[in-house]
Amino acid sequence: MSSLQYKEVVAKLNSLQSNAVTLQLLKSKRNEMSQHNLAETQFYLRELNVTNEDVNRLNPVHIAGTKGKGSTCAFLESILRSQNFKTGFYSSPHLVHVRERIRINGVPLTESQFIYYFNQVYDTVKTASEEHDVPMPAYFKFLTLLSFFVCKHEQVDVMIVEVGIGGETDCTNVIEKPVVCGITLLDLDHVNLLGNTMEEIAWHKAGIVKKNRPVIAVPQQKDAEAVIRRRVEEKTGTLVEFTPFAKLGLSEDTIRYVDSLGNHQEQNVALAISLANVVMKELDKPLMTQTALEEAILNTHWAGRSHILKKDNVTYYLDGAHTCKSIKCCSDWFGKTISSKINGHKPLIVLLFQCTGDREPMSLLKTLLTENEFDYAIFTSTRLYMVVEKVNDNTNLNTSDQAQNQKCEESKDAWKTVMSNDNVTTTNCIQDALKHVHQMAENNKSVAVLVTGSLHLPNPLKMANVDVEDGVQVRMEKNKMAEVTRMLIVMRRWLTGELAKEARIEHSDAMMSTFFESIATGNLRLLKQLEDRQRKSWKQKIQKLLGSTFSVSSSLFYYWTGIVTLCCVYNIMTVTLGVFEEFTVYYGTWIKYNIVTDLVNFVDILVLMRKENMQDGVLVNSFWKTAQMYFMSRTFLLDLAALLPTDLFLLFMPRFTFIRANRLFKVHRVSDFIMRTQVRTNFPHLFLLFRLIVICYMVFHWNGCLYYLFSLMFSFPNASIDDWVYTPDKIPDVRFPSCDARFNVGTCTIDESGMDYLNRESYIDVLVDFYHDRFHETDFGNFTKKYSLCFYWSALTLTTLGEQPWPNNTFEMLFEVTDTLLGLLLFSIIVGDIGNMVTNVNATRMSFQELRDGCKQFMDFRDVHHVVAKRIMDYLEYSWSVGQLTLDESQIVRSLPTRLHGQLAVHIHMETLKKVTLFQECESGMLYEMVMRLKLQVFSPGDFICRKHDVGKLIALAECRIENTTTKKGHILVIEMYIIKKGKLEVVDEAKNIVFVTLEEGKVFGELSILDVPGNKNGNRRSASIRSVGYSDLYVLTKEELLEVMRDYPGSRNSLVEKAKEILRKDKILDEELAQRQGSWANPVTLMIEERLELLTQEVKMFTMLLDEYTEKIYRNLNEWKRRVFKLEAAYNRQMYSHYYTDLEDDDVDVDDGLLKPGVI
Repeated sequence: MSSLQYKEVVAKLNSLQSNAVTLQLLKSKRNEMSQHNLAETQFYLRELNVTNEDVNRLNPVHIAGTKGKGSTCAFLESILRSQNFKTGFYSSPHLVHVRERIRINGVPLTESQFIYYFNQVYDTVKTASEEHDVPMPAYFKFLTLLSFFVCKHEQVDVMIVEVGIGGETDCTNVIEKPVVCGITLLDLDHVNLLGNTMEEIAWHKAGIVKKNRPVIAVPQQKDAEAVIRRRVEEKTGTLVEFTPFAKLGLSEDTIRYVDSLGNHQEQNVALAISLANVVMKELDKPLMTQTALEEAILNTHWAGRSHILKKDNVTYYLDGAHTCKSIKCCSDWFGKTISSKINGHKPLIVLLFQCTGDREPMSLLKTLLTENEFDYAIFTSTRLYMVVEKVNDNTNLNTSDQAQNQKCEESKDAWKTVMSNDNVTTTNCIQDALKHVHQMAENNKSVAVLVTGSLHLPNPLKMANVDVEDGVQVRMEKNKMAEVTRMLIVMRRWLTGELAKEARIEHSDAMMSTFFESIATGNLRLLKQLEDRQRKSWKQKIQKLLGSTFSVSSSLFYYWTGIVTLCCVYNIMTVTLGVFEEFTVYYGTWIKYNIVTDLVNFVDILVLMRKENMQDGVLVNSFWKTAQMYFMSRTFLLDLAALLPTDLFLLFMPRFTFIRANRLFKVHRVSDFIMRTQVRTNFPHLFLLFRLIVICYMVFHWNGCLYYLFSLMFSFPNASIDDWVYTPDKIPDVRFPSCDARFNVGTCTIDESGMDYLNRESYIDVLVDFYHDRFHETDFGNFTKKYSLCFYWSALTLTTLGEQPWPNNTFEMLFEVTDTLLGLLLFSIIVGDIGNMVTNVNATRMSFQELRDGCKQFMDFRDVHHVVAKRIMDYLEYSWSVGQLTLDESQIVRSLPTRLHGQLAVHIHMETLKKVTLFQECESGMLYEMVMRLKLQVFSPGDFICRKHDVGKLIALAECRIENTTTKKGHILVIEMYIIKKGKLEVVDEAKNIVFVTLEEGKVFGELSILDVPGNKNGNRRSASIRSVGYSDLYVLTKEELLEVMRDYPGSRNSLVEKAKEILRKDKILDEELAQRQGSWANPVTLMIEERLELLTQEVKMFTMLLDEYTEKIYRNLNEWKRRVFKLEAAYNRQMYSHYYTDLEDDDVDVDDGLLKPGVI
């Protein structure tokens, strides 16, 4: 990711800072604005799809206080990380980069990570701000939102959150269920926001306490401690006893190391250990070993607090102390540290100081100046440079220049009052202050600088030219005490055998081996750890199962919807069958199936509670949120109505099956299944036809049952065959002959001799008596007869085919007319749907036929040669057969959002591109941009992608290292890389008809050529031809498009060129001298604009130098020629006019500026 993008992001972030005037106005209205602070933060978290449950799942540890909360958080994070927790850490302020505020596993976010997460949060927040007409969150609040968003997506195990200011109304106080809360030492600070007394400040700090959650506070002043206890009782929290540092049982080596950081760190370490113990207990983790605990403390680094770094002969002592108590601790630490470093030579001791906000310089400086001997003082603004740049991480707009300068003058007056000398100066920025320090360093053997008064002052890390990476000083003076302490601890553990006794379960693979080891050694502690881990594993699985949700696009949800649809169709078909008397035979089976379908409907409610939904374009996948959305929807009411126990009425009316009609409220699930099937199926037209048939069958079924119900109403047993209602005579049993007349003549045929066979009605009775015993009937049940006849009547009526008996009364007439009208409507729908299906099926073929006919007419009109015409027609037939003409890939890509297009391209090409040796070490972001720019090209059988000795197109094969050239586009050299999607290519020598190699699907070639590697001996010539064997589909990337990608990845380009040179060098086709002359790129035209300008500037300078050199040579040669000409002229004159110069010597003739000057005439 380019630094330019990072600077743009930082500029956006800094635009959220309030200027000094606005901040002063906000402070005056803090009481009314603080009421909306938490609500606004929660609103934006919801917009970011970070719910309260998501925050609680981060297992947050919330820490407030005035002094030491940053150090406490740092020690706690190191301890928990040593216990294999994935930690998230949010703190403020930062030293060098704003990325330091959010750390994952102790490491600040990288630039690419920060850009990725920032853009998502900023875009979402800005959209929400505009839609809901609410102000954009301020700087700190935005970073708080970003921290929760990052930790959620990084899936941390524990998140450590440091309060910004106060606690009660701080925007970090959106945490509902912290694992534990901590309160560090309190002091008067931010009095204009929190109050002027310790009681008021304690009230705000204790605002982070939550119901039924543990709280640990260090010992405070009596008034403050009383307020904290009262607040804990009010909020029904649990106050856990604080364990002092002296009672922790740490080794003497560790104690000495902590004391070397300052005595005040003892309390911070003690609080961190107490908090860590509560976290381990709350999360069901085994207690930490003393050795692991001490190791974590020794490995803690917290820059800017009790921090020492050195540059040449200047040693900087950095501490962000900014309250009276923290200044006292800083003074003690500095005095102890500086005295231990003086070895017979006292350095020049300088104070670099500034205080901000409502703090009084005199109250802070008095302790420093009276307890330490400072030789000089520099009071400076916290601005890094004179010019404020919004693209700088350290830009601070919250204080005005006037206010900062006034603080500097007040500090200067305090110095003069206490020290009674004028060894003091003020500067407008930190850069100027460091210049003063460097000037002092030039005149002194060593200089010690204490930098304190504000957390914004440790920025000299960067200005002191000390290597700094993510706020952690790299080339810092090593702490000898820490090294010695670690060595002593390791040696003691080795000598006492503790290293051999300790067994830790690092991976789940080792669980069984640990179990047997525990059995063998009788180590019950390890067995207990194993059981706890197993119990925790099952607990986590159960919690995950209970909190899981279903994606509507998943196969599991689709198949479940299909099951619910089958149950709904079953209810639709059986709810009306009670009208038939014979249905009572199947009554018991029907009841069993009803129970099954009701259970499915009940389970479906549980499933729909977990169905993921979209809300304002954001996917909601939190169980509680999805359940709430489902309960508030109309779907829940329908599902609840479908579960009402109306079956109880069947105890009184067993045949009234229509009482279960409430089950039809689940029909909306049938619609869901139809919609999702249309999306998933590869045969949409066939599915539409099947759906139409099923719908027709259901309508015929219901209408037939209704017809039989009306027949019951009109007493059909007494009706005749010609009546409108149902009668059994309308559907007699089927009769089959018992013998075959072809083989049983006389037995199976009647002798009709003497009978008038033309008038058989006259002896019909004789025929009936003869054939009565020669047929057998197949009996059908009454239910089958009734249902089939009613269904047949319904189908005839609704399809308006008619041929039924006439209605006998007005009611029957009305029913018949209504049925016919409904049939007309149904028939029109059927015809319309089928017509649309036929039209859609034939639309693509019609467009293809138009294209083919148009090509034929065009070729006939232009008299195209029959060979070319045949190739064109063959290509059209091939494209139709493989579906390329029916599927416009570019149109589909344009219709997709950019992100989905990128994911599709990555899925198709990324694995292939990663196999290319040249691109294996490229950033994934660069590969992503490359696949986004690939274009499809199709080649016919026998087509040459390039020919030998052609000029203009350079292609380098990855497999056989055969290079060709590329065509020119205007004045730009267009070089291409190809990916074979389908088909085969041959690298051939046309003259000798030799195939060098065959390239198949998935191969990539041309990757060397698009880099235009300098020193390539083949230059712009092709050494072979590439021919398509059959129809080949190739994806193409041009060099112009690659350069567009490289503008965002400038570092990758040079590494790619060097890697390409290694490949050419291995193939012995790299001219080292030519590569050296050409530089990084062989063709300057292909460089980016900035590089071309730089190259042009260098060329102009070189040309100017050459021009100056040649001009000087010309003038020098002219003077030489003039001198020779005049000397020759003088010699000639002397010879010609020797009688005038008889008394002259050679030295009397002087040639100057082309004039002959004789001495005497």
